[in-house]
Amino acid sequence: VACFCSVHCRDGGTGGDGGIVCPTRMIVAEPLTGPAFCIDAFEVSNVQYDAFVNAGAPGDTLPGCSWNSSVIPSVGWPADPLQSDFPVVYVDWCDAAAYCTWRGKRLCGAIEGGPSTDLDDATQDQWFNACTAGGTNTYPYSGAFNGTQCTESVEEPVGLPSAVRDGNGTLIIACEGGYSTVYQMSGNVAEWGDSCTSDGGDGDTDDCVVRGGSYLSTDIADLTCAATDVFDRSFKSA
Repeated sequence: VACFCSVHCRDGGTGGDGGIVCPTRMIVAEPLTGPAFCIDAFEVSNVQYDAFVNAGAPGDTLPGCSWNSSVIPSVGWPADPLQSDFPVVYVDWCDAAAYCTWRGKRLCGAIEGGPSTDLDDATQDQWFNACTAGGTNTYPYSGAFNGTQCTESVEEPVGLPSAVRDGNGTLIIACEGGYSTVYQMSGNVAEWGDSCTSDGGDGDTDDCVVRGGSYLSTDIADLTCAATDVFDRSFKSA
């Protein structure tokens, strides 16, 4: 699981005639209550993360991250050029949060700002709001589970997650989220969220939440918008 929720980073946006103007590759999400916010349309890709690595941005300046001296993914890095548009994996919570900060964004958290404590409340949690269309859907799409919508391994094993773009550079728009033009919020790669519980140590073993399941998920229950798991802040995985 552990990959990037900064795939769905957030940004406060800027006002414009009473609306929200989002940066490139982000869309507006408008909860029934609370402020509108911007969310990434796609998961963070290897090529995007490579720019962060090459910039030399630190990964140890955020609270709970003083131990995180390197933001380089622990496996398969540098990424295969043929997988430049695949979502980045093998990054820990601090890597993900540091990338978002570098881009002037933040990990998905509470709609009103800060870490999220109500993970399955669409009026409180950004990620859950964007996945469920404001609390309407169980999955990013409407209706019951549909194995043809998203990248997962319920019916047969999947060897790799789906890319953001195909070999021709065309955007892959499968698995659309609760809001139009937000993709891959179920399966594909799991995403870190801004929701951690301190254990009083240096932060590396704090419990942090990941969302949405992954391409390796074989259980339907792990692929709902409400599905969460908890790993150490320092955890890295495919």
